[in-house]
Amino acid sequence: MNGRIQVQCPRCGKAGTVPEQYAGKEVGCKCGSRIAVSSPNFSFDEPSQPAMVQQVVIHNHRSFPHAMHGVLTLLTCGFWLPIWVICYLMGGGR
Repeated sequence: MNGRIQVQCPRCGKAGTVPEQYAGKEVGCKCGSRIAVSSPNFSFDEPSQPAMVQQVVIHNHRSFPHAMHGVLTLLTCGFWLPIWVICYLMGGGR
């Protein structure tokens, strides 16, 4: 054993290795996601069954309520338009 554990980020898919001292802990990825480090397998016997792989999908998408802001802009005769633009630019439109 080389003293390192292989990990892969469930969000961006980037793979790498971490020291065995991180077994059972979480490490951070450059994309901002947290990766759970599993304990290394110290068994010298060949496994009777292939290891199961679990895929985790993270959905971090929120839609911006354009229809609501459009109605508010019409009802307020355009006074809501600057607020709509500010909300969109501050990250609500991602």
